[in-house]
Amino acid sequence: MDNIKIELNFIRLNLLLVEKHLNNNDVELAANRLQAALKLLEELQDTKKPTDTGMSIGGI
Repeated sequence: MDNIKIELNFIRLNLLLVEKHLNNNDVELAANRLQAALKLLEELQDTKKPTDTGMSIGGI
């Protein structure tokens, strides 16, 4: 569970950097950061257990 939180923090950081680069009109760097975030999401999805639903009992 801790590894998932760490990965999610890296994804969040990459998305914040995407926003920063877009605000600076640096589309190439924003695209690179977005690709990094997507790669991390794909890796998380690959390591997800088959019994995981991605949702808690109370909702998200």
